Amino acid sequence: MIRTLAILLVMCLTTAVLADDRLILRDGREIEGTIVKEDDRRIVIMTARGRKVYSKKHIREVLRAEQEESEAEPVEQFHALPPMARLLRNAHAESILGRHQPLIDRLSPLIEEDVTDAQQLEARWLMIEAYERLAEFDQAEKLLKQIKEQGHKANRIRAEAHLDIFEQNPGYKLERVNNKLARKFLPRKLYLKGKEPDALADGVLMRKALEEYADQILLNKKVSLQAFKESLDLEETLEALREMPTAGRVEKYLPHREHLQKVEKSIARAQAILPGYADSYELDLIRSEAEHLQQAIETLFNEVFADYPENASYAYDPENGKLTKEGREQWRENCEEFLEKVKPLIVAAEYVLTRTARFPRALDRVHTSLTNILNRLKRTREAINRKKDTRTYV
Repeated sequence: MIRTLAILLVMCLTTAVLADDRLILRDGREIEGTIVKEDDRRIVIMTARGRKVYSKKHIREVLRAEQEESEAEPVEQFHALPPMARLLRNAHAESILGRHQPLIDRLSPLIEEDVTDAQQLEARWLMIEAYERLAEFDQAEKLLKQIKEQGHKANRIRAEAHLDIFEQNPGYKLERVNNKLARKFLPRKLYLKGKEPDALADGVLMRKALEEYADQILLNKKVSLQAFKESLDLEETLEALREMPTAGRVEKYLPHREHLQKVEKSIARAQAILPGYADSYELDLIRSEAEHLQQAIETLFNEVFADYPENASYAYDPENGKLTKEGREQWRENCEEFLEKVKPLIVAAEYVLTRTARFPRALDRVHTSLTNILNRLKRTREAINRKKDTRTYV
């Protein structure tokens, strides 16, 4: 076991600081470490604070460093880490190996009052999981209550979910999650296992309980993704975009904004409880809104270009082909009206493009279509701006 732990520490943990890969997050944070796994949706990076998983929708840029092939460097880099960072890496290794008591013995002396510090929170969550696996639920609850009372919002939500599940299931069996009986969401084998005392010490059962807790948030009828889809009304959106001021944030004027925010909050809660669990819901939410707004933008695009200034007729002098004074005034007036109608369309298209950029592959069709529309709108706006005060001839 000791040899296995040593190998795991060197191969899986200490290599995390071998190079300076960097993730630039959309909120401005920079995460340094070594990228150890990547797929279409997520990047796993080993940092000085342990293994971190980031959804690609939250990443603005990935900066990769050149990797050195020295076998000695990972160990040297590991020993160069601050003491707390080394201890957390060792604790992660203990957790992977299922050595829960050694993990607790390692981290308990380091727990301080501060529950907002990232390393202190990481240590607490590792210990909470270890206490749960050892069926020492009183100790787990003590740490969970500290986080619920003093931690940041996402951690408070996560802690509350654990505490609610414990409170709803006397004897730490798994009989229900909120108002839903376990037999309705567990396969029979797990359901029977969940009827045993301290069943929540089993990692699989606890995970199933947390998934059901998150599902109930995501599928709440009032704020569900399906309810949001059904609430979208094209005519309402068209009217809102037609009347939208030419300046300001488009989302303030969208009729579905309030419902959208409620669904986003429910997804954020589920993500706090189980990071990454609601990724598909978030993608589907953005896709639903993007496709709805794409339809509205394309409709208004056709309306606006039906009144393209150069398609109209203007008074002109047949002898020299120049516009009359009245003709020039009408031309400028039509140009100004066209430019005003184009502004909210550009703002709306940019809003959707910003949203869909978080899922470039999954929403490529919508993104490409609106990029083309936006480029045409901008080119046309520039052309009309150049011509509106200089056009003389028909």
